[in-house]
Amino acid sequence: MTSTRKNLVLSSVFLMLGLAITWETFDYGAKSAVFLRGLAVALSLMALSYLAINLLRRQRNNSDQPNASSRQTWLSSHGNALLIFGMVGGYVALMQIVGFLLSTMLFGYLTQLAIARRHRLLYIVYAVLMSAAIYLIFFKLLGIAAPESLLSLDQTLKFL
Repeated sequence: MTSTRKNLVLSSVFLMLGLAITWETFDYGAKSAVFLRGLAVALSLMALSYLAINLLRRQRNNSDQPNASSRQTWLSSHGNALLIFGMVGGYVALMQIVGFLLSTMLFGYLTQLAIARRHRLLYIVYAVLMSAAIYLIFFKLLGIAAPESLLSLDQTLKFL
């Protein structure tokens, strides 16, 4: 499979994942689905724009000839975008299982780790503070209901 086809397949898969998660959020209560639905719609829009960019590139190049270094070139140019798509999709899916606080802390830490490509203790501190700040602003001050989850870890960790 050539790199253009891989891009089209992966962006289509992420688009379907985003749409499926968006559809799933309609099973949640009206207030608790706001945050999850927003993330799922953002994932869908990112995937849709990535799909459109790849379709335009395919029409412009119109040559699907694989070369020897196409895999390495493809990974270097699209690896970070696919990593971010996967992390957002994993974040939304994990939030439905373990809740907002733990999944946001993990997402914040892993995002920093992916960007910097090295571990620092400061990333953990920042992830915890970022999660707490978002929780306080959206769920305490603005009164948005926290997303529902299978495990009620947010209720257990409710120290804020």
